[in-house]
Amino acid sequence: VTGYTSHNDDFFLEADYTHEDRLSADRDEKYENFSQEIRIASNGGDQFDYVAGVYYEDNTLEFINNLHLVAFGGISRATTATQDGDSQAVFGQFTWHFSEQFDLTVGGRYSEDNKTTNQGIHFAPLYQLEPVLPIPGYRLTADRTDNDFSPTVIAEWRPTDEHMLYAKYSEGFKAGGFDLQLVSGNRDNLEFEPEEAESIEIGSKSKLFDNAMTLNISLFRNEYTNLQVSTFDGSTTFNVGNAASATSQGMDVDVKWAMTDEFTSSLALSLLDATYDSFPTAQCSFPQQAATPVGTPCVNDLSGKDLQFSPDYSGHFNLTWEREVTSGYLLTVATDVVFSDSFHIANDLDPELQQDSFYKLDLRAQLASLEGGWSVALVGRNLNDEYTFHWGNDVPLAPGSYFKHGDKGRTVAIQARLDF
Repeated sequence: VTGYTSHNDDFFLEADYTHEDRLSADRDEKYENFSQEIRIASNGGDQFDYVAGVYYEDNTLEFINNLHLVAFGGISRATTATQDGDSQAVFGQFTWHFSEQFDLTVGGRYSEDNKTTNQGIHFAPLYQLEPVLPIPGYRLTADRTDNDFSPTVIAEWRPTDEHMLYAKYSEGFKAGGFDLQLVSGNRDNLEFEPEEAESIEIGSKSKLFDNAMTLNISLFRNEYTNLQVSTFDGSTTFNVGNAASATSQGMDVDVKWAMTDEFTSSLALSLLDATYDSFPTAQCSFPQQAATPVGTPCVNDLSGKDLQFSPDYSGHFNLTWEREVTSGYLLTVATDVVFSDSFHIANDLDPELQQDSFYKLDLRAQLASLEGGWSVALVGRNLNDEYTFHWGNDVPLAPGSYFKHGDKGRTVAIQARLDF
């Protein structure tokens, strides 16, 4: 399997989120990635099955991020970085079919990740990259190598043709790297460490009521060490680093039920408990900074607090009715409900950036030809017009102000399809 990816992105951002021209940024990013995987696998169906292979990846990232400080004397701060990386891995997985009821799978992956960076900051006249102004900046070079072996063990038991029970243990790894937008120039803050995870999962997959219903249930627990996080500093940049540790555990339920010849339903439900075990050096939110006396360091210890984007419950429910209304035509009416408990948007857990619990109601009514060729539908999304937002943070250089990226409100549309 050979892969190649390349992109060149340019964008401009009015970063102060106001009508005033105080702070803006433009970014030019170039990225190239080449990968090659060679894999060998058994034909399947024997008592022993296997898959094994090698993997290689080479990538280059170049970017210029120019921050235009209109409100600070009219200068631009340019962050330039080039990062080269490569990754090599060998992997294998072996499955022993002990019997028609029991399988045991053992696997693992050994990887080596290498990265080098050449990055820095300089100042130039407003909206320019040159000439370089006599204002202190920095230039740093560094390299790092991360190695890891991640094992996997899976046991499956099928007591009947309609039921399967399984247990899985695995370890995961995300290589460390460099904070390519480092502002301080402090070499101690340049690198972040690998993130590692240990995962345990047990579950069942069942077919019930003469195969009219499928029911999948899983219980899981993930323990993270050196969890990698990115946090806005409340000024002009994001800082990338490591939280000490975190645990995510919960239950997933997936049900699909053909209730009658005309009615079908499905439910996907996730119950989640995801907290930082230890994160004593988190970025302070604005309310915390405002409440801290001048000259006293602000401390935000998130140990025991929820992770970002981790609602206690979330899910999706669907109910669909289908009937042939006249010869050759199928009428389908489907309703969907998406729901979620409240969760934090910003990594500093600022209460002003918390998404409240919500549900959204969608409805679709479609008439289609059973012979194919065309369909027409009336589609309504978020019919209860629930306001939600998927991202938000502090407004740069405006303490106590926030921005939010809202999702679409109520929409109604007519959709037609013609196949030819």
